[in-house]
Amino acid sequence: MSPDLHFGSGFQERRSELRRNWLDPLAVAFRRFGYLGATLDPLGRLRPELHPDIVEASKQADPRRVAELRRAYCGSLGVEFGHLRDRERAMWLAAALECEGPTVDLERFYRQVLETEVLEAFLHRRYVGTKRYSIDGGAGLMPLLHEILAAGLSEEV
Repeated sequence: MSPDLHFGSGFQERRSELRRNWLDPLAVAFRRFGYLGATLDPLGRLRPELHPDIVEASKQADPRRVAELRRAYCGSLGVEFGHLRDRERAMWLAAALECEGPTVDLERFYRQVLETEVLEAFLHRRYVGTKRYSIDGGAGLMPLLHEILAAGLSEEV
């Protein structure tokens, strides 16, 4: 894991802050029990409840900090790193989770998916009956492939 990977704004600053405040009671409570506050039921039958440690630590904390930690640890995406013995790796993962994510150019993303689908349709019409591999179901991975190739070119790989 390279610490200079780009995770959006504030990643390096977040890592420095984590080194100073790794044992902050609010952050520790969110890291341990944040999953209990996640909204995982789209039908709303199960209401998420925050653990008492989070509620208690939130009383004295800055509301912006609480909102930031809630966004990172009470969402639908989770990362388990509490078992890691290497504190540096755990801090790296925590910084990646807690920092603001990179902005996504949705227009570019959809354009690349559309271009992939158009190429697939063209090949299907042009080469009827010819054995070929299809991208069906994998068109959404094309923007990821573009990003991987662009990152490799920028690093001169």
